[in-house]
Amino acid sequence: MKKSISLLLTFVLIFSVFSIAGCTDNTNSNSSEGNFNYNTDMQYYYNNISNAKLACTESDKGYYYRGDHGIVLFIDKKSMEGIPLCNKTNCMHNDPDVCDAYGYGNIQYNDGYLYTDISEYDSEKMSDVSYIFRVSEDGTEKEKITNGFSETLLEWFIHRGYVYCLTNTGLYRILLSSPKSEPKIIINFEEIGFENVNIDKFTAYENYVYVSVSALLEEESSEDNNFTHLFAFDIESEKYSEIDFNGATPNIATFIDGKMITYKSVKNDDDSYNTIYYISDLNGDNREKFAEYPSGNYLYSDGKYAYVDNGAYLNFSEDIDYENPGKNIFGQTIKVYDLKMKDIGSFILPFDGWIDMCAQGTKHFLISAVAEDGSSELYYIDKNEIPQYKGTYAVKKEVCPLNWKNLSNTSENSNIIVNNSANKNN
Repeated sequence: MKKSISLLLTFVLIFSVFSIAGCTDNTNSNSSEGNFNYNTDMQYYYNNISNAKLACTESDKGYYYRGDHGIVLFIDKKSMEGIPLCNKTNCMHNDPDVCDAYGYGNIQYNDGYLYTDISEYDSEKMSDVSYIFRVSEDGTEKEKITNGFSETLLEWFIHRGYVYCLTNTGLYRILLSSPKSEPKIIINFEEIGFENVNIDKFTAYENYVYVSVSALLEEESSEDNNFTHLFAFDIESEKYSEIDFNGATPNIATFIDGKMITYKSVKNDDDSYNTIYYISDLNGDNREKFAEYPSGNYLYSDGKYAYVDNGAYLNFSEDIDYENPGKNIFGQTIKVYDLKMKDIGSFILPFDGWIDMCAQGTKHFLISAVAEDGSSELYYIDKNEIPQYKGTYAVKKEVCPLNWKNLSNTSENSNIIVNNSANKNN
């Protein structure tokens, strides 16, 4: 599903995840998802319902987040302070040509390293070529590990020992322990007969990799024949299948307790729409109705709780009083449930305007928003405090600026930045 929406403010919502039970336990001990390991699995909770991949990833020590102008910030889990991923002495982090924290593409943490895609100009091909780089946790070492991709790299992620890559011709994977090996094609869009492929969803959970595409078959020409197809690749059998329910292609919303949650919209008698959510096995079998809400109420899960957010519904409502000031003129409310959809409580986001929700973890919400002075700032909301709100506004707390390029070269800024950089890995 795709949305092109004009927002009152530029918001990016990122949800951070999972507290660590012990030094040797890398599973999500606060969740029933015993088979999920954020160190080795694709961190699916950073995909929102419309497949927007937000630039945040979790490690054992903290979170990495890509801010304005491509700067990567490290956020310490204990202090929740954010600093640029740069170790240069006295660096002000406001010059992309000098600071080492700039120049990153999409990012993912995996098993002790940060990975990113970076494009370099190829003089022979006379065009940019994409590579996957492996970066040390502190950002001091950066190594190009793959050969250049011969096609445009649309999306990628790492999941259980493989790099999965999407191009216009199909889904490929590369063994992470042998990253310069030839990519193996898993789903060949050209053999299926697709043309003009658009990516709707690209995610992974447990032993499945999912890709949903909107594509027109070569033999068809009518705009009415632009279909959505959902494919599930079984890592164990190394085979893929197409999932459909009685001829209708489902859309993936999230995953809950080892199950897949899909959805579809249905039209009501008054011309309004409801969204019906279904729960099924990860291969699409044994589907049952799970929940139903007015369209624009999005359902997602962090592996411990399920959430229903009314932000998109309110954003399209004609009843919003835009002239009435307040902490959130939308009243965007997040309802919290356990994994059996038992009501736990709710809270209101303390920001003006609609925040486009995405998947999230169990410890913090990380939220990018515009501050009162017009600068972009990163905030967090502690999920442990949610039960006390009881339908009231959540408390936001500052993490760090997002636009370091525009920070002034004052001695005050310099002292803060240098001191934080020096103590980053303590």
